Amino acid sequence: MKTLMRLRGKRIVGFLLALVIIVILGYGIEWAGLGVVGLVETGLLAMTPLALAAVGECINQKSGVVNIGLEGILLITAVTGVRGAELFGNGYFGLLTGLLTGAVIGFIFGIVSVYGRADQVVAGMGINIFALGFVPYILMAIWAFPGIHIFPPELKVHPMYTPFGQLNSVTIVAIIVAGLAHFLLHKTLLGLRIKAAGEKPEAVDVAGVRVDRIRILTSTLGGALCGLGGAFLSLAWFGGMVKEISAGRGFIALACV
Repeated sequence: MKTLMRLRGKRIVGFLLALVIIVILGYGIEWAGLGVVGLVETGLLAMTPLALAAVGECINQKSGVVNIGLEGILLITAVTGVRGAELFGNGYFGLLTGLLTGAVIGFIFGIVSVYGRADQVVAGMGINIFALGFVPYILMAIWAFPGIHIFPPELKVHPMYTPFGQLNSVTIVAIIVAGLAHFLLHKTLLGLRIKAAGEKPEAVDVAGVRVDRIRILTSTLGGALCGLGGAFLSLAWFGGMVKEISAGRGFIALACV
């Protein structure tokens, strides 16, 4: 009991020290003329696609599936998200298009990896290489302009204005998704099965649970989250599409995992 109380006391002290450091950093940033609110807004924007892609890949890897094609999914869904927004005349439909595109890519990757017994690293690199050619081709085939496309401003997913600054709805979704992923993996029966499928698949199989279905499910879910992050890049952050829009963020998300 005493040991537990000491641990709690150390945690409280640690949280207080962290709070003091954050306050000092905030005053230092303001003194430097950078603006805390603007810095937080920019940081949250940069965090959103990384968080979505990383959380999806974390669920993937827990089930025993490694998809290194996040960079390619971000690229492909960034362009399909813009196209969906233009076809439906709404930025949120563009986000949905990107999410569905990512889910389809993740599903195909899961089928190839689980049933086709393909090397997961090679299959993931295949997605990245395909995206490098697919995106410039689409930019030319649809918009007849190499390398860049700027869509109408009304299609952009605009942020919400709060007392703490501008906050995009997708950023809120990314934060909620991270919490839900933690709850799923550590507090539910499905989460236990996902982790077991990655660590001890033979035990899951003996228990009567289909390991292949779990892995395809997580691969599809991971692709969908990454696809939402890709559509966010073009529709909510940059307000346009360029062929290098992902700029290595897929690999950064892998590093986060």
